[in-house]
Order: sequence, then structure tokens, then C-alpha cells
Amino acid sequence: MQLSKRFTRLILLLLVLFPSNIYAIDVDNGKQETFSLGEIIIENLSPNGSISTGEEINIRVSASYYSSDKIEYEFSILQDQKETVIRPYNEENVCVWKPTKPGVYYLTVKAKTESGLSATTSTKVTVVNTKRLQIEKIGLNQSSGTIETGTPVTITPKVSGGTTPYQYKITVKDNNSSDDKDEASSNSVQLEWTPQHQGTYRIVVEITDAGGQIVKDEISKYNVLPNEQEIETAKKAKIAFLFFGGFFFIVLGITLIFTFNHFSRKKENR
Repeated sequence: MQLSKRFTRLILLLLVLFPSNIYAIDVDNGKQETFSLGEIIIENLSPNGSISTGEEINIRVSASYYSSDKIEYEFSILQDQKETVIRPYNEENVCVWKPTKPGVYYLTVKAKTESGLSATTSTKVTVVNTKRLQIEKIGLNQSSGTIETGTPVTITPKVSGGTTPYQYKITVKDNNSSDDKDEASSNSVQLEWTPQHQGTYRIVVEITDAGGQIVKDEISKYNVLPNEQEIETAKKAKIAFLFFGGFFFIVLGITLIFTFNHFSRKKENR
């Protein structure tokens, strides 16, 4: 009995790995009849080919048989080496299935005729969690406007829902830059970033789950302050500007006065 079950599972897996239909041939008085099943058609699939838990889907299959014999169909699923019949044999070639557990399933349809011919076809389907994928929070170890350049910032998104594993894409963009070049980026669950310049930055997080759901979130304005050295350098630059600027205006003023007096005397001498 145990050997028979193992043999059945092996046959189902071979049908998935080598997706050709099984043809049953009956020879009666020199007349050859063939009976086969077409591909399994699954309605309500998502764009990435997955199914959501709790959602009813229609499973349809067509038979190729040149006879008036009655055909009956059985629909079953195989997961974790456990086969479950979701619709026993009857003449309907359509079955409604409502999966409740995420995972990878092997969906099998068996068909038989009154004359004893049979055929089987199978396909693999992925069922994903119906809970909406979302980014609950973009975690930061340093708040905006409180850090100086040269201070490490750790960006850690908190994600829930969807189907694991998640794919992460975390990027930091400089709002002061004219191009859209990334200041820093990471494809892991966390990004360590050390800003080198003061200014306003944008932190963008994009998450893709195993079912193909994609969500995005961002912090549009993350302010970085200059450090003490930059402040001191800016002060010195300002003092130098004021000193040399003042000296320039003093020299300019003296030059203008001298020029004005020179032309005034020339005019009087005339």
C-alpha cells in the first residue's frame, strides 16, 4: 500500500517535470482510439502567475476524444508529498478551488471514459498570502536635522505581510544634486550610510515579496548638518571675504576720491 502511494506521487512529479500529455490507446477489432487531456487552464491568476489564499479560482481542462463515451474528471492537489482530492470524479470539466494555505502546489486532473481509457495532466501553481505587503516604518538610528556630516546613519525598513522572502532596495538621493544619481544604495535588509556633505537627502525603500507584490515608501527630506570643522572653515571663509572685501572697497573709495580731485583741479586750471 505504501509502495503504491509512493509510485503515484512519483508519477505526478514526472508529469510536472515533463509536461506532455498521457495518451491512452485502445485497440478493438483493428480500430485505434486515443484519449488525451489538454493544458490546465487556471483563471484569476495574478500577473506573476500566483494565486492568493482565500480567493476562489476556476480550474478548467479539455479532453480530446473521438467518441460519444461519457468522460469524468477528478481534480487533486499535491503539497509536501500529500495528495488531496479537491473534486471527485464527475462529468464537469471545471472545478472551483479556494486555497487557504500559501505554498507551492502540484495541481493534477485525471480523466476516464466509460470504455476504460484514462489520461492525466498536471501543473505547478504558487499560492501566496493575501495579507497586503506593506512597509510599516523606515527605521533610522539618527533623526533628521540632528546629525552632522561624517556621522553614520543606519536605515532599517520594517516590513510585514506578503510572502517571504523579501527583496530589498534601499537608496539615498541628494535633493541638492541636479542628476538622479544615488548617494548610497543597498539590496540587503539594512543600509549603512555616512553623509559627506551637508544638505537635504531623500531616502527611498522598495520591497518586493516572493509573490511579486511591490511597495514603496520614502522620507522626502532628511537634513544633514555641517560638522564643526566645516562650520569653522565657513567662518574663516566669511572673515576672509569680509576682510578682503572691505579692503577692496576702501581702496576703491580712495581711488575714486583721488580721481575726482584730480579731474576737479584740471578743470579749475582751465
